[in-house]
Amino acid sequence: MALTARQADCTDWNDASVEQRQIIVDALAKTEGRPTTGAVGATLPDKEAYDLLDRACVDEFARAFKLYKVYVRGAAFQSAQP
Repeated sequence: MALTARQADCTDWNDASVEQRQIIVDALAKTEGRPTTGAVGATLPDKEAYDLLDRACVDEFARAFKLYKVYVRGAAFQSAQP
């Protein structure tokens, strides 16, 4: 899989091995969880991110969902960490 975190979708997630999925989770935390100007970046713990993506991608209609969009929406509901 030679996709960036922003290109990957649920089809890619479902086709990925456990190791490839962990690479996706790590990439999402690094790229999507980075802080924006003057703000703290929101990330999910690895297990929560993995479980979120598993749940979001389980249904056939979700095959084109972009993983980064699922991730950032899930991370937005995390409490701010000091």
